[in-house]
Amino acid sequence: MSVVDKQSGFTLIELVVVVALIAIVAGVAIPQFSQLVENQRVVSATNSSVGLLSFARNEAIRRGQTVTVTSAGNTMTATLADGTVVRQNEPAEGNLTISAGQVRYRANGLTTMALGGQVRFDICAGSGPGQQVTVGAGGRSSSTDINCP
Repeated sequence: MSVVDKQSGFTLIELVVVVALIAIVAGVAIPQFSQLVENQRVVSATNSSVGLLSFARNEAIRRGQTVTVTSAGNTMTATLADGTVVRQNEPAEGNLTISAGQVRYRANGLTTMALGGQVRFDICAGSGPGQQVTVGAGGRSSSTDINCP
């Protein structure tokens, strides 16, 4: 009598179908994930920028002297009138950029720009959604969503 051995496992066709499904899901998910990462970088840089602006305003009031916030490339720096760096944001990662600009806070917490004036910092990661940080003459900063060019 012959005994038929029952083999268990996957057939080659089943294995190829599973690998194909994984490739399709990965092909759809990976571009979406990279966009999510870029959006989170923009949000993180925006929060850091708003925090630095608030810190600089409070520092100007506390020290009773002018504090200047300058953005260049992908970082923002708060300095005193003598050039001493009070605080600097970490450089943003990836292709993130912060538009060039400068805000000067006086000892009373107000900015040196004319009443009703504003300074805007655009935070973008290439083209697509970004954030705009706006500082008014009163010294308060806020952020809004924008579309980057």
